[in-house]
Amino acid sequence: MSQPESVILVSGQETALLISPDEEDHEILNAVFQHNSWTLHRAPSVNSLSALVREKATSVVITERDLGVGDWKGVLEVIHHLPIAPLLIVISRLADDHLWSEALNLGAYDVLAKPLDQIEATRVLTSAWIR
Repeated sequence: MSQPESVILVSGQETALLISPDEEDHEILNAVFQHNSWTLHRAPSVNSLSALVREKATSVVITERDLGVGDWKGVLEVIHHLPIAPLLIVISRLADDHLWSEALNLGAYDVLAKPLDQIEATRVLTSAWIR
């Protein structure tokens, strides 16, 4: 069975910032971003987020649900105080209906289940940038 082709945006401005301690997240998303000629930056923590988002003109922030210090809600709080708030995508092994509902109600754009699927990640990211 063949896999559907990914949608490739051509504006050259598709940039995201990933906050996750999981190296597998970085590997999978790096593959998605390289395949689509998008740019992915890494943030070591929530504390460095606001400076990096301003410096890198990020339109989407992807964050692990639970971080070493803080969680996705802390990330959402930081980005909502930025002049131009990027969209937030939460990733989690526990991506159940409760997390999805809570995240969307609090202002996140979407939730992706882990392990990350390249096709689903491409679909969600493309949708976010179109928005």
